Amino acid sequence: LSGSNRVSGAAVDIGAFEAQNVGAATPVRLTAIPDSQTTCPRGTAAFAVSGQSNLTWQVDTGTGFQDVPDDGLHFVEVSDTSSTLFVTNVLPTMDGYQYRFTIGNNYTSTPVALVVAPRTIIYVNAHATGNQTGADWANAYTNLQPAVLNGDVC
Repeated sequence: LSGSNRVSGAAVDIGAFEAQNVGAATPVRLTAIPDSQTTCPRGTAAFAVSGQSNLTWQVDTGTGFQDVPDDGLHFVEVSDTSSTLFVTNVLPTMDGYQYRFTIGNNYTSTPVALVVAPRTIIYVNAHATGNQTGADWANAYTNLQPAVLNGDVC
């Protein structure tokens, strides 16, 4: 082969570093990918990708993946090298929604989940005689201040 051109399809291989698959997809370079997110009802979740900004976000609400709707709950913030999907005013019915992104026809990410944490009821009764955990009326806190301090994140 020394001194001879090597032909692969319509392309001529002229060296060790030339790709033989002319027209192949451009490599995807990601420096950060989104994780599943947990939020409270009426909260906000953010799914972020770094390394690419020209991508399409998709959601599966239980009927298969579709592009994220323009519904006032979802919006995308894009920079030169990143894209972040914000899900705002999250509803309890959105628990379990799956999100992913695509880059052209070349790459589809692994889906990540939106988890909507339920609100916990905390009981307060000035006359309760139980262990003051707030778990039920018998074990209610006897003062509002410790109930607020020990309440859940939602």
